[in-house]
Amino acid sequence: MVENSVKLLSLRGIKVHYGGVKALDFKNEKGSTDSVDIDEGEIVVLLGPNGAGKSTLLKTMFGLTPVSSGEMIWKGSKVEFNSKKMSELGVSYVGQDKRIFASLTVLENIEIGGLGLRNRNILKERLAEVLKTFPDLRSRLYRRAGGLSGGQQQMVAIARVLMAHPKVLLLDEPSLGLSPKILKEVLTVVQNINRDRKMAVVIVEHNIKSALKIADRAYILDKGEIVFEGSADEALTNDIFIKVFMNTK
Repeated sequence: MVENSVKLLSLRGIKVHYGGVKALDFKNEKGSTDSVDIDEGEIVVLLGPNGAGKSTLLKTMFGLTPVSSGEMIWKGSKVEFNSKKMSELGVSYVGQDKRIFASLTVLENIEIGGLGLRNRNILKERLAEVLKTFPDLRSRLYRRAGGLSGGQQQMVAIARVLMAHPKVLLLDEPSLGLSPKILKEVLTVVQNINRDRKMAVVIVEHNIKSALKIADRAYILDKGEIVFEGSADEALTNDIFIKVFMNTK
């Protein structure tokens, strides 16, 4: 938790089912918690085995999943589960597929993130900020995005959502298809964005050690339930972590 931070986003008592199958079930029992809280300026990593509900939780934060029960709170006020509303509030989401427009140029892809900006000067300022964050994209602005490497496409996807100056950035498996070297570069950029913009970042990541290196806090999910919440340092040595991940082998 970042010192003197403001609580931005909270989810309470969430239940999500897909065709009668439990995907998320926040409980208030021993060994489980009924809430997830995201504070301003912190990096939070969501951990757990395959099928634990990590991606579903991330999508729920962005209003992409139908919720059976529970509530989402933004800065102390209850809000609806709606992706358009969450975007307006300042939450951005980059999914596993990145959703790059392959036939468009890198510049066109990035500018899509600023479509809501009517002031051309602000648009130019935002673009300059993004290219300062991702200098490698500067020489590739007029290339088709579909011809970029996986790591470069990931950077384009993040650059695009940064045009909206989000307060919370949700990243689902940024390491997917990337080499360890490129993943390190991407996570370093994420860490820099968090530090420079005081932007909260929530990451779902299977490369546990890499994600925990840059995280402030961690939640561990198992079978749709949150079984651990604590500092990133505590997560690896916690008995619950060992139990959850050893049981998946």
